[in-house]
Amino acid sequence: MKATISRLLPAALLLALAAPIPALAQADARAAARLDALLEERLRELARPLPGGIRLERAVDARVEPAGDRFRVTLPELRVVLPEGQLLELGTLALEAAPTPNGGYAFTGALPGTIPVFNREGFREGEVRIARQNFRGSWTGDLKTMDGLDLGLGGVVFTPREGKGTIRLEALTAKAQPEDYRNSRWTGPATLTVSGLDVRGRDGSEQMALGRGQLRLRIDRLDVAKLAAWNQAAARLAAADDGKEALSPAEQAALRQGLPHLEGLAGALGMQGEVQGLASRAGDGTMRRVESARWTLSLDGLDRPRSALSLDYQHSGLALTGPQVRRDVAPRTGSLVLKASGVPAAELLAAYRERVADTATVGDREAGRRFEAVALETLGRAGTSLTLDRLAFDGAEAAAQGAGALRFSLEAARGLTGGLDFTLRGFQALVQQAQAGNAKAAGTVVGLYALEGLGQPGTDAQGRPQRRYKVEVAEDGRILLNGSDVTSLVSGLLSLR
Repeated sequence: MKATISRLLPAALLLALAAPIPALAQADARAAARLDALLEERLRELARPLPGGIRLERAVDARVEPAGDRFRVTLPELRVVLPEGQLLELGTLALEAAPTPNGGYAFTGALPGTIPVFNREGFREGEVRIARQNFRGSWTGDLKTMDGLDLGLGGVVFTPREGKGTIRLEALTAKAQPEDYRNSRWTGPATLTVSGLDVRGRDGSEQMALGRGQLRLRIDRLDVAKLAAWNQAAARLAAADDGKEALSPAEQAALRQGLPHLEGLAGALGMQGEVQGLASRAGDGTMRRVESARWTLSLDGLDRPRSALSLDYQHSGLALTGPQVRRDVAPRTGSLVLKASGVPAAELLAAYRERVADTATVGDREAGRRFEAVALETLGRAGTSLTLDRLAFDGAEAAAQGAGALRFSLEAARGLTGGLDFTLRGFQALVQQAQAGNAKAAGTVVGLYALEGLGQPGTDAQGRPQRRYKVEVAEDGRILLNGSDVTSLVSGLLSLR
């Protein structure tokens, strides 16, 4: 049931977005036949597992009929199959489509108000009810890429046939509207908002809750043709996934086909996110709650020789409770500000493509080290810099604070120079928490004790004991910790990887 819960909404959205209409000159019988052929091709693709493992099933072909200046599209007997085998019975979907000026089509439609859910054995597990909904979207003429969306769902409830494992969603909205769309380049904002989410287990216990969450995107110069090609490769990669860490030949082939399309995919990406009243229960019973969190991520110059990145994150009111929580080491407040400039994104992507292309070394540890060396040289040639303006995570019994900067350079013996100055508090609490219910924590405990011993003792503003670590990487390759040369120690630790 838990797997069903986590995928009900994405699966419902899949089908809402899976019926795009291509660009046709007029809505006559010939155009309808052409649309029918293109739509059937797209539906066959959706029958293969998508990223995440969701796929589409149907027993009857689609029907497309001209209706004045638009088309009526009927998708009979549709079903969505989730990765664990659960099935959502959507029945027949009726859509209406009209041509758009950019050569695509705008379409409208609705999901059924009640959607039965069956388990993998074929027994009815429950049903999803949707009280309110609206849907309008636009698609490119080849059916590959959605370029506009206005979606709203409200009063969504999943009710199981047995137990108390309900899901309730007060509202979900998704909007994307281009401000400029020329030469297959899309620029504009996109927003996803979720509010009033409540997920219960079969025993009625709280599994997940979200008061409100919102993700706002700003995308500049998105190449929709490259995006469509990448999406196709990602679908092939998902279909070939064998669950193993190393890439299989089929996975490797799909990745090799998709990676070239990531180069110059967009000019810039801005992301702002926030959540309020988030709670989730882990498999060991630990409950995580956060009152609020927000972050801003910016990626600029992605289609230029050098790119820039900035991340600003903060949260407040984080708390952990449960049978495995022995010490209050969770950072109640936290913030992180990180920046990078002069990033050679295209060159790093090319280096990764070369590694993926080498069948003999995929998944090989030595190959990974060689790729790291190539990446380090690439960053040094570009003069990339990385700055940690602020790191501050503060809890009742543990805390970490720090700042620093690194610069990659071909002249430096280790490929980079710079340093990091940080403090840590609460080693004993961290050790006891690491040992809580974890029989394999010996390595972590030894590492914490070793780290404590290397630090310079002191106290924080409240007089609590802490350790300071000032790490410096010199141009000649020496590594200094609080002024002492620890090059041999660090080199030995790195060789154990």
